Amino acid sequence: MTSDWFGCLCAGDPAQAEQSLIGLVARVPAEVGAPSAERPDPIARLRDELATLEAAEEQAVDNAISAGVIVAHRPAVVQRRENEKRRRELDEQAVARRAERQRALDAQFGNQAPRAMASQYIASNGKL
Repeated sequence: MTSDWFGCLCAGDPAQAEQSLIGLVARVPAEVGAPSAERPDPIARLRDELATLEAAEEQAVDNAISAGVIVAHRPAVVQRRENEKRRRELDEQAVARRAERQRALDAQFGNQAPRAMASQYIASNGKL
């Protein structure tokens, strides 16, 4: 015996299967949504509300953890925090590399006087 009753109904009485399916679909309530042109504002509002709620949830979990409750953040929060930490580390490394290059240049060239001459045109306030 098969458990695919709808497949059996389709094979045995296709018209009845069609009517059953139409009847099931007709029972599902459908609401007409906003026109496409009006959707961006509510979507943006809902995204802002979601971000606010997620931040509150994240803070609540942090507070619970600091109070000794055994609970974990959602995987998305853990991943975001790891990404932010890695981004900060990379930024710090880049700053350290730039500072090291600057120290090397300063050691190589010291406080040499500029090699360019002052512009006579600029010195004359454009009267040349």
